[in-house]
Order: sequence, then C-alpha cells, then structure tokens
Amino acid sequence: MGSYGVIVKMQLYSGVIFLRSKMVNMTNEFDTLLASRALTLKFVENFTPKQLNRIPEGFKNNLI
Repeated sequence: MGSYGVIVKMQLYSGVIFLRSKMVNMTNEFDTLLASRALTLKFVENFTPKQLNRIPEGFKNNLI
C-alpha cells in the first residue's frame, strides 16, 4: 500500500487565480528524496568537519 498526497497547483489567468488539485502516489517522490539524500551523504562523507564548515570567500554560508 503506497502513500498518497495532494498536489495543488495555482495558476493565474486574466487576474483570476485557479487552484487545481489531484491525488498522487507519493511513493515515487519519497524514493527520489531518499536517493538524492543518499547521494548527498555519499558526497559529503569524503570531507572533514572543518572542510564542511569552511565559508568560502564571497559566500555567506557553508555546506552544512
């Protein structure tokens, strides 16, 4: 049994806002989220905490 959710899209036509919603199977979305998080973790586990916390010149934040 999969997980289901509602996707709501808002569109503007001639100054009027239309809302459209539909039920979607969320299993694929969760699988995609888990895969992207696994790839991110694989990428960052090669760095030390010092490297991850470094703020590069010209930026205001770090990787974590």
